[in-house]
Amino acid sequence: MNTGSDSGLLVVILLLITISLAYSIVAYQRSRELAKIVGRLEGLIASSMENVETLASLSKKAKKKPRKRYIVFRLLSQEPIGHGDVENAIKTAISRLYGDYGLSLSRMYLAIYEPSTGYGVLRVSHLWKDKVIIALSYVRNIEDKPVLIIPIRISGSIKRAREVILGKRGRG
Repeated sequence: MNTGSDSGLLVVILLLITISLAYSIVAYQRSRELAKIVGRLEGLIASSMENVETLASLSKKAKKKPRKRYIVFRLLSQEPIGHGDVENAIKTAISRLYGDYGLSLSRMYLAIYEPSTGYGVLRVSHLWKDKVIIALSYVRNIEDKPVLIIPIRISGSIKRAREVILGKRGRG
């Protein structure tokens, strides 16, 4: 009877070895599949890092210094108004519409203003020229004096803006 139980034990051991071997083969195949997947993921990560570096270099190129635009305007008023008062009124209007951050982004500077004629030139960032023109329409009073600011022209250079003022003054 020992031979029968020994052969049964041998069959069980061989069955366990076969099952163990089958699990090992399955695990090996899964590990190979996982290795392939990991390899693909590494390739994707490497290509996405190249894309990130490309985007970073493009964004550096896009972050150029903002160009300047010059807005020629005329301020209509019954009494002459000083340079500082005009500048403060325009800055206040921009700040009310777009906040202090918007005011700083606009880089607004009153380059020229002649109180006798009412003509002036604002220097602004090219990205904010339209927004500053909108803000000019909100200036209605300066020191309790009614005023109207009329944008005349946008120029790319201060020289051309001065020529526009001289031409307008000569016409009347």
